[in-house]
Amino acid sequence: MKDYLQESIDESGLNVMHEAATPAKGSLFDVDSESPLLEGEEFDTFQSVVAKLLYVATRARLDMLLPVAFLCTRVTKSTKQDQTKLKRVLEYVKGSIDLLYTLGAESLNKVHSWVDAAYAVHPDMKSHTGGITSFRLGGFMGKSTKQKYNTKSSTEAELIGASDYLQNKIWLKLFMKHRVTR
Repeated sequence: MKDYLQESIDESGLNVMHEAATPAKGSLFDVDSESPLLEGEEFDTFQSVVAKLLYVATRARLDMLLPVAFLCTRVTKSTKQDQTKLKRVLEYVKGSIDLLYTLGAESLNKVHSWVDAAYAVHPDMKSHTGGITSFRLGGFMGKSTKQKYNTKSSTEAELIGASDYLQNKIWLKLFMKHRVTR
């Protein structure tokens, strides 16, 4: 997907000259209500590039899934601030475009999952859940999403995040149990 990532950088028109060590800063979830809205071609380009990055992030580059998932929540009301966050992701992509992702397994009988939630980080006070599933050598399924419900505490956000992710794991176990071996 290297060509697809380079196409995203080129299409963005954001003059990505530097390389970043991480795909986002600590201020990823901060939203400036005073930041001007993107319009016209900038708006369309923002949506297109974020969609391309989402495709890559969910299939091959789980390392950039969190900021891309956040930017997806902003596509209908994208601002100059969001464009700056997109540029940061693209700077990370530029610096890691040759990154090789290795998958393997210690055992196909042991599936491991890690889930975490960040409490009330979105402007509407909803929490964010992230998780990864692995056979211990590289993750093959990741999730990073805004929670559907407002929670009253970080503990409740963690429980909802674990519950949502557990539904994915149940699907995976059913798939593994009934898979056809060749």
